[in-house]
Amino acid sequence: MNNSRRWILLLAGLSVVSLALLGFVLSTWPAAARSVKGDVFSFIPLLPKNWTPPEPPGGVIRISEVHYDPLGAEPGEEWIELFNPGPAAVDLSEFKIGDEETAGGGEGMYKFPAGTQIGLGEVLIIANQAASFQSLYGFAPDFELRESDPFVPTLIKYSNWAGGTVTLLNTSDEVLVLDEQDSLVDAVSWGNSVFAFSPPAPDVAAGHSLERIPAYRDTDTADDWLDQPTPTPGAVDLSTPTPLPTANPSETPSPTPTEQTGTPPPTDDPSPSPTLSVTPGEIVLLISEVLYDPTGDEPQGEWIELFNAGTVSLDLSLYKIGDEEEAGGGEGMYAFPEGSLLASGDTAVIANRADVFSAGFGFNPDFELVDSDPGVPELTRYDAWASGNISLGNSGDEVLLLDESDALADTVSWGSSNFAFDPPAPDVSEGHSLERVPAFNDTDTAADWQDQPNPDPGAVQLQFPANYLELGSRSYAVHKGLAARPTRTPRIYSTPTPRGTRPSQPVRTPRATWTPENTATQPPPLTPSPPSPTAVPPSATPEPTWTPTEMPATATPTELPGPSPTLEPTSTPPEPSATPGSGIGVLISEVFYDTPGADPDEEWIEIYNATDAVISLGGYKIGDEENAGGSEGMFQFPAGTSIEPGGRLVIALQSAGFAALYGFNPDFEIVDTDPGVPVMEKYEDWGSGSIAMSNSGDEVLLLGPGDEVVDAVTYEGGSVPGVTPHPGVSTGHSIERVPAGVDTDDCSIDFIDQELPSPGS
Repeated sequence: MNNSRRWILLLAGLSVVSLALLGFVLSTWPAAARSVKGDVFSFIPLLPKNWTPPEPPGGVIRISEVHYDPLGAEPGEEWIELFNPGPAAVDLSEFKIGDEETAGGGEGMYKFPAGTQIGLGEVLIIANQAASFQSLYGFAPDFELRESDPFVPTLIKYSNWAGGTVTLLNTSDEVLVLDEQDSLVDAVSWGNSVFAFSPPAPDVAAGHSLERIPAYRDTDTADDWLDQPTPTPGAVDLSTPTPLPTANPSETPSPTPTEQTGTPPPTDDPSPSPTLSVTPGEIVLLISEVLYDPTGDEPQGEWIELFNAGTVSLDLSLYKIGDEEEAGGGEGMYAFPEGSLLASGDTAVIANRADVFSAGFGFNPDFELVDSDPGVPELTRYDAWASGNISLGNSGDEVLLLDESDALADTVSWGSSNFAFDPPAPDVSEGHSLERVPAFNDTDTAADWQDQPNPDPGAVQLQFPANYLELGSRSYAVHKGLAARPTRTPRIYSTPTPRGTRPSQPVRTPRATWTPENTATQPPPLTPSPPSPTAVPPSATPEPTWTPTEMPATATPTELPGPSPTLEPTSTPPEPSATPGSGIGVLISEVFYDTPGADPDEEWIEIYNATDAVISLGGYKIGDEENAGGSEGMFQFPAGTSIEPGGRLVIALQSAGFAALYGFNPDFEIVDTDPGVPVMEKYEDWGSGSIAMSNSGDEVLLLGPGDEVVDAVTYEGGSVPGVTPHPGVSTGHSIERVPAGVDTDDCSIDFIDQELPSPGS
């Protein structure tokens, strides 16, 4: 009996202690959970009353630019830009945007359609009227508030919050973003409105915009916002306008990386690195990917990729590339051939041997070191620097890029070599490559480089890693000054474009052209001009194909590394037929008829597959003869030619003239100048002459197997029944179909004046 009493007392004591410990845990657990917001937890059933679990991981949304006082019609030309700085994609279904700050008010609030997504690093433009926006900037916004364009989704009026419309006042107003619970996500106010912060952002002059710089910073103060004299919708600035103070942390005007991404700041280098911003005319040529340990023969399977992250085309003949780090050494250094040009935002792939490269990737590189293919330009040994060959060491080596004065333009080292930086980039496994991510970021540290399990030469990644704010890197802007190309849904990075296939040899599928296409624009001084985006094919996947934590998601032929998803919401209405009676199909997408050099040596035509299926071009013809039996030209594609979904093919009048202008070969040529480029066959049943597009006016026709007109384009004085001509462009410009998959048979609407022709993208 005494023993039983002892056991009862002991159990009672243990129960009291257990209850005390449980109470302590319950009192401290919520605070601990909230302190690491963003992680995933398993919650015990008993929780303190009114305690909200931590939020799941996700991205954030920033209002990045507001154009509230346009020079023209108000509110028709007003627009708002949103930016997702990461660390993840955001589902905007049920999110709202407007200028009514109080529920039940009389201003406006609009809801995004279900399924709308904005990926990491992407932007969305919400225009008041798409028609007014497009006439001002040359491309369509992502959404509009008032329906004016059947091909631009219209936001839905959110009457539960506000009964009016969005009309941004010039002297004082605000823009709000609400989430699915109508909670405030972000806001900006200007003029006399102190809704978002006090003092508010400064009022800007007519024609200016209010822009958040850098686009990811959010201190909830007017310091985040600057007067932008040249609004550029679709492009964000990630540069820091002024150095962040470091001496006194209490005076720091911007949030820490933890506030931005939920990730603790770095402890080894608390001071910010200098800002790198890109200005018009700037030269930034970078090594973007290196495959030094191929699965096959070495060094035959090795290759190096370069990326022009600057704002101007570059003459590569001024540069040398190799693995010899000291002048007079015994490794290799090679020079590019005369006339090698690399456009802004374009890539160049240098393979050890083109035949080995082509066997592995299905298309030719831009250059080779060892002559194995007469159709691929060969680099020449630069004996003034090094006497040997390039043979990249698997356990440690370096690649150097030298400029015209043999000064170091860029370099990378890995494994045991700390030539470029210390510590070097990590050694990667056989068959992997070392890739710069994003391709334009250059901090001269190993943080710029990642192990790429699925190498994809010619394609670059332009998304920022989720933790880019904590990398201690220079904040490279996707900047307003970058030369760019218009697109319907501009993004701050580009997507590689699939190319067609030609019969005799694999078609080169280069140019993951960032065509700072979505990203940036190059307006003339003091004159707003349409931003230019990237030719993004509609085949991108509904979510980004690359995330920093899941690097391998990159490498199927239709899902190239790093491409941004097109931000077309699921509610986007169908586009009109490409040609009367034929439905969407193959379209003429760009015509370069008035070249800077000799006509027609440099002329070319680009076609685009606007479908989601492979199309055989057997029996298709293209030329400038508008009538059967005429004296101009019509030429037929070789048997076996096909074009991939979203793919493009370039037909040059002469490959030699084309290659001299662009530094790579077209897919086909009309006049035989290069044995490595297939020649089109004259189709004399339709036209007896050759193609020579007149600068003062002409036509380009695409005929089907039965000689039916699949598509027709005309310009200036040209004439095709039922087709309105384009007014024409200046010498050196092209006419380009934007968006690439729309054909209204009015070339003055379907085609834009493209200041920077870019065949193949």
